[in-house]
Order: sequence, then structure tokens, then C-alpha cells
Amino acid sequence: MPSLRFIAAFGCILSVLPVAPCVRAGPGGLEWKHFERPVFPLTFAGTTITDGYAVVVFTFDETGRITDRIALDASHPAFAIATFDALRASTLDASNHPAHQRREVMRFEFRRTGVVVNKTHRDATKAAFTVYGDTGATSIPMLEEHDLQPPLRRLEGSLPRMPEALRGQGVVAEPVVEFVVDAEGRVRVPLVVTLVDEAIAEAVVEAVSSWRFEPPRVDSVPVQVAVRRTFRFGRQ
Repeated sequence: MPSLRFIAAFGCILSVLPVAPCVRAGPGGLEWKHFERPVFPLTFAGTTITDGYAVVVFTFDETGRITDRIALDASHPAFAIATFDALRASTLDASNHPAHQRREVMRFEFRRTGVVVNKTHRDATKAAFTVYGDTGATSIPMLEEHDLQPPLRRLEGSLPRMPEALRGQGVVAEPVVEFVVDAEGRVRVPLVVTLVDEAIAEAVVEAVSSWRFEPPRVDSVPVQVAVRRTFRFGRQ
């Protein structure tokens, strides 16, 4: 069964308020400059659907602005779209997040009476999921890289290089980065998941973010692919 690990800080369940200058997801959890409350999808007006959920992984920049997001799982694409809309209007406090650690995973529980958010645990657990693209019109299957035939073929981009400031210092590192290759061959939500020098982690994320792959397909059907890469810096 296709699966992928995503790492996020542990938090607790909290009620989402329409406007909040700072929202905490429990001790050590996220802080928000502004959190936009997701809206229960109008798609379900007049239907018997009264609840649903979406699990979303997202990255953000030094200003706290959400830069990319993908739904890992959702009971219906409309819940993923509602979550995307809310995140687009939200801003995090990124002051305590090094550049290579600016990725989080959150689960949104939708009910007609309100929305509840649960941040997923930092444990390196695996879970099967389906990813919805930016439009959310259709579900796009997610595969592990080893399940894809023919294998991914990189068309653009170069390998990461040792940062200038660390050259000649005998630094040895083996960073591991995880990311998703979407149905158009773009690298999405990259994150270095091993403990390495911040400059090396940033170099790895910058390099893989520029990669472009041949759009992955299985029997002519678009898919997205969970990828894990290991790089070696210095003498091995």
C-alpha cells in the first residue's frame, strides 16, 4: 500500500476561532500571527453530509506565509480545498523555525457546527493517503518511488553542493530529504529529516526544489510519488 512519512510537531486538538492573533497547538506547537478559520464547504448544502476531514502538509517561508500545501488524505476533495483556502489566508510565526524545518502536518475535522484542528505527531509513522491537486477536482494516487514503473526520470536540476562557508573544514554529513513529485513532475514540500548543519540542509532543500521530473504516470494515469533521497557531503 502506498505510504509516506511526514514529520510534524506534536500538538493537541483545539477549536479554531475565526480570527486569532496567536493560536497555539499545545506546548511546543505552532504559533500563528493570523489563523483563518476553514469554512464548511458549501458543496454540501442541502445534503446529508455533516462532517468530514482533511490532512494537509504545508511549507512556509521566513515571514510565515504558506508557500506550498498538499492534502495527504481527505474524506472528500471539497474539504481539502476548504483547508487550502484557509491556509492561503493564514500566517505563521516562523521566528523559532530554522529554514530547513519549515514544514508541518495538520488534520482538520469539519463539522457543520465548527472545525477542529489536530496537529499530527512527530513520530516517524507511516500512513496510506491520497493526494489532491491544487484544483481538488479529482483524486490523484500517491505511490512510493519503488512502486513506480518505469522509474522517475529527472529532467532538470543539479545535485546539492557543500556550502562555501563549510568547505575545507572537514565537514562530513549525510542528509536525507523527503519530498513529493507531483503529477506535473514538480518537487513539492521538501524537508530534510536528519540532523545536519543548517547550511547543508538549506543547500539540499534549495537544490531539490529546482528539480523537474518527467511527469509520473501509471498506465497513462497521472500519479504523485513519495521520494526519499540521501546525499553525502565531505569524505566518506
